[in-house]
Amino acid sequence: GTNGTNGKDGAAGQDGLNGKDLVDKNNALRNGQAGAVVYTAEDGKRLARGEDGKFYGMKADGSADTTTAAVATDKVRLSVVNADGLTTTPTVLGNLADGKLAADSKEAVTGGQLFTVKTTADNAKTTADNAKATADNAKTTADEAKDIASNLKNGIDGLVGAIGTPGQDGSNGTNGKNGAAGRDGLNGKDLTEKVNSLRNGEAGAVVYTAENGSRLARGEDGKFYLMKADGSADTTIAAVADDKVRLSAVNADGSTTAPTVLNNIADGVQQYDAVNVKQLNAVKETAAGNTTAITNLTTKINQISQAGFGLVQDDAASSTITIGKDSDSTILSIAGSAGNRTLTGIANGTNAGDAVNKGQLDAVEKTANLAKTTADEAKSMVAGLKDGIDGLNGLIGKNGQDGTNGTNGKDGAAGQDGLNGKDLVDKNNALRNGQAGAVVYTAEDGKRLARGEDGKFYGMKADGSADTTTAAVATDKVRLSVVNADGLTTTPTILSNLKDGLVGQDSHDAVTGGQLYTTNQKVGELETKVQALASGSAGVAGNDKGALKYDKDTSGQYVYNKATLGVDPNCKAGSNPNDPDCLGEGVVLSNVKGGKVAKGSKEVVNGGQLYSAVTSLAGAGSEMVVNPDGSITVNASYTVHNNDGTSTTVNNVGAALDHINSNGTKYIATNSELKPAAATGKESVAVGGGAVAKGEGSVAMGSGSVARDPLEFSVGNAETGLTRRITNVADGVNASDAATVGQVSRALGNVHSSLKQEIQQTRKIASQGIAASMAMNLDLPQQHPGEVAIGVGTAMYDGQSAVALGGNYLTNSGKIKISLGVGSSLGKEARPAVKAGVGWVF
Repeated sequence: GTNGTNGKDGAAGQDGLNGKDLVDKNNALRNGQAGAVVYTAEDGKRLARGEDGKFYGMKADGSADTTTAAVATDKVRLSVVNADGLTTTPTVLGNLADGKLAADSKEAVTGGQLFTVKTTADNAKTTADNAKATADNAKTTADEAKDIASNLKNGIDGLVGAIGTPGQDGSNGTNGKNGAAGRDGLNGKDLTEKVNSLRNGEAGAVVYTAENGSRLARGEDGKFYLMKADGSADTTIAAVADDKVRLSAVNADGSTTAPTVLNNIADGVQQYDAVNVKQLNAVKETAAGNTTAITNLTTKINQISQAGFGLVQDDAASSTITIGKDSDSTILSIAGSAGNRTLTGIANGTNAGDAVNKGQLDAVEKTANLAKTTADEAKSMVAGLKDGIDGLNGLIGKNGQDGTNGTNGKDGAAGQDGLNGKDLVDKNNALRNGQAGAVVYTAEDGKRLARGEDGKFYGMKADGSADTTTAAVATDKVRLSVVNADGLTTTPTILSNLKDGLVGQDSHDAVTGGQLYTTNQKVGELETKVQALASGSAGVAGNDKGALKYDKDTSGQYVYNKATLGVDPNCKAGSNPNDPDCLGEGVVLSNVKGGKVAKGSKEVVNGGQLYSAVTSLAGAGSEMVVNPDGSITVNASYTVHNNDGTSTTVNNVGAALDHINSNGTKYIATNSELKPAAATGKESVAVGGGAVAKGEGSVAMGSGSVARDPLEFSVGNAETGLTRRITNVADGVNASDAATVGQVSRALGNVHSSLKQEIQQTRKIASQGIAASMAMNLDLPQQHPGEVAIGVGTAMYDGQSAVALGGNYLTNSGKIKISLGVGSSLGKEARPAVKAGVGWVF
């Protein structure tokens, strides 16, 4: 809607759809231009599809900027949208199950899988570093052979890129016929069906598929079936098992069987987070220094030196020229230092694996151009009709509420979004904000989030609204998580149909199981060869007599946790080659780089580091002196104070600390993981983790306590709700002493008793007065002028009694009456009452 809380902030803040109708918003979601995963260029900037079906840069209003060049299909990326709606700042993609590791795998791999590879590579690197120096000569020969193969590969890559056929979409760019929405079977259907398909993961930029990438739809029984052309479930065949369901990215042509790159992925942290190519590249670099130096040392170097081996060979018997026949490389490049080369003399290709030449390509292009002209005319007619139908749907839109049919959101991917029974505006905004669909925003633990009216993310309630009674989730703690086939974000599911991501230092593309499988294979080969080198079962080319080797035990086997320097290789003393008589005076190890100085570090430190450490220690006390051999002489004295006000002098730090401890500090103990206490006020005291005393002369006692005002004694912090009881307090005596609950209770009891007596006495007196007043209200008889009327009365009120005597005199004129009455309560503390009055007639 137009309400700013429905799209101004968060994930929907950058899609340019605020104020537009549901038709525009729904088409944008289907085309991958809005939601939690959208199409972008390689730099992460959003794209929109023009009327020609091509992708262009997106303008602020969400439309395509057709004044600029279209973005090539192979440059289009699927990028996740972070909590601020940006696609240029990476965010973590969580709730991923471990992807399959195989050469042809297109499934996303997790941080846990990458950590396993890194651990293996690190272990191999530790051993490989010892052999690297000797292997450098072999590396040069291998690199020269690799360069030749790489140049041939680049040439063929250029040829393959040149023969690609250009495809153009129709003129309608927003209504779903082409692009990402072209395969969802929803064209011509109303918005309710389209929104439900988006919520169920059957449409949009990420959809549910089988393992082979075929789209799935959910039947009325809540299970997944293969999708028919009209977008419905084909229930005539068996349902797909939940563990065979995959979340697959939809490429720019709407296909889920041709991989596409998933971009803008932040570095994975948790076990089930997606990892990006930058992280994979770091693993690759860890192994790279060893792979180039050691890989195939025992086989390929020997092959290079064998007669008749080469990259290009001519088999006279079969009249066949082979390139790298004995190499396992899969890419051939013929590029040179000046760039790509032209490959000429290519015959017409006849088989599926043959190269094609430009003559064949020109014929294909001519046929394609003719077909395109005819297709464009047909598309224009269909697009005009489709626009009219979609516009009519936008005008007559239904109320958008789901029915009782189980396919409308009760089960499956939409079963947990809290949107059942709500209208299309709510559903559409939830999809734009990343709160519904196949990829949604969650906390680190996988629980769904919803955006409040302040633009921040909160925990999601059962009805899909934000629980603003809890604290907002920090932006850097927000995750984009895929939704499994049961609608859960806390149980991982596999993200499939991913194109291999770019492997580069700053890459944020997702990597596939195939890429990680290749890395695993290389690391495994590296580990095997390094172990062979370390065990002595394999050697390296050249003379290795000068190489550093591990020690051997008495049986001649290598011991891999010890290496002794300076051993005479010709020493025969005893049966142990490390006999003391063979060691001489030791060896000076020079040009050693400073190792890491930290807890747990096992790196070697050099003399310069040791000197700096000793000098720093000496600088800690004016009486410390560094000796030539590196030792320290301390000529210091320390004065410590005693409990009785006297002082004692000791000569070392240990004695000073012992003396302080014996004089009282041993009776004070704290145990806290909070930050240190801070006493910033003059003459203030703070005791406990995170305690703060700000006021002058104030005292903050206990962890988290804050004393702000002068002379304040605090045992808590009202702002954070931290309070403490002070127990075992004696009754206060002086006016400034603290009072106990017992004292206050007794005092209140006494006050209550006295007050009760006073109230009862006051009530009695008031009741007596009321009784006397009632008694004086005499009903006297009528009299004639000049006569006197007298009467006696009595009354009782609230247990109190009273009597009264009264009378009146009517003057002779009959116009003036004088009355007088006297009354009194009965019993103790009786109080009299008197009344008098005059009345006349005009």
